[in-house]
Amino acid sequence: MRTGIQRRVRAERKPGDTGRTGRRELSLLMGTVLLLVTIGLVVLSSAGSVRGESLAGDPAYFVKRQAAWLVLGLFAAWFAYRLPYRHWRRMARPLTLTAMALLVLVLFIGPKIGGSRRWLRAGEVAVQPAELAKFAAVVAIAAWIARTPLRTQRYKEGLLIPGAILLILVLLVLVEPDVGTAVLMGAVGGVLLFVSGFRTRPLLLVGLAGALVIGVYVRMDPVRWRRVEAWLWPERYPAISYHFLESRNAFILGGTSIQPGRSIQKHHYLPEPHTDFIFAILGEEFGLWGTELVVLLFGLFLVCGARISRRAPDLFGGLLAFGITLSITLQAMFNIAVVTGALPTKGITLPFFSYGGSSLVISFLQVGVLLNIGRQALDRDPLEPPAADRVFGN
Repeated sequence: MRTGIQRRVRAERKPGDTGRTGRRELSLLMGTVLLLVTIGLVVLSSAGSVRGESLAGDPAYFVKRQAAWLVLGLFAAWFAYRLPYRHWRRMARPLTLTAMALLVLVLFIGPKIGGSRRWLRAGEVAVQPAELAKFAAVVAIAAWIARTPLRTQRYKEGLLIPGAILLILVLLVLVEPDVGTAVLMGAVGGVLLFVSGFRTRPLLLVGLAGALVIGVYVRMDPVRWRRVEAWLWPERYPAISYHFLESRNAFILGGTSIQPGRSIQKHHYLPEPHTDFIFAILGEEFGLWGTELVVLLFGLFLVCGARISRRAPDLFGGLLAFGITLSITLQAMFNIAVVTGALPTKGITLPFFSYGGSSLVISFLQVGVLLNIGRQALDRDPLEPPAADRVFGN
């Protein structure tokens, strides 16, 4: 009966009907990302102008370098879009081992900046291994779960092995130290294991244990604990909460007005206006309307990515698309929460906005993978339920 219906639908289907909705989603996703990065370049051209003038004698120093990284990022996105996403499943092990090796290497030869070793330098170029580690963690977990989905019902194979991979990556990032990225990786990995069908109770216990470890780590570090106190009582510790107080001033100055290029806070009042706190400069120069637009665009990215993950041809594609979408949007949420004072200062960048080549290139690489998964889903028989529905319901 079902076979007869399938044949009749295929015979009656008009050319171009198949995948029309999917193509709209892909176009919407591409448009959203391009709009985000365009707004990011506009804001960066102003946010980094004063720092660029004092550092290199060129107000456009940072935006020029970001544009060069953008070209490389677009090439990475094109490469990932052309490469069938199933190849990432075979590359999961070497990708993860490479990320681990770079994270170890940065601890020994990375320059110490602000008390942390996060970058590997080669002349004028600096890369951040933690950016690759975030992507590697998603690929590794998705590849492991997709090998045999029933493994998620057994502790050793369902949680211990992917959990160990995630734990090693998180610990290597944590000792740099980079608490914000470590928390982000742990959260994304935990949600991936949850949606893959692993039992909630042991996963929750592991999550609580991880949160306890992070809490003890922060409490034992006087500098980080003082940041938490400054976050709770910013007026009591004005020197430590300086980032937040000046960020808040930027939003107050911006209000609902639109005044591009006329930021006051970028004149050495707000630290890191071109990286971690670029969202505050957006709020100052484009007001409430600019910040709402960017939040809306990240929400649109989340919706498009989630729909692609639901329609993925197989379980690996569904988990990979979901992990990429969650990683980028959750990072954006963390950054915005820090800049607005909802979370303590963590040093997390805003995807597609903050100055930084590693973040931009890896983000575009992940977008390319996401687009490839969506394109592969267009070739699936519309009468066949997506394999990813075994994870995401239906």
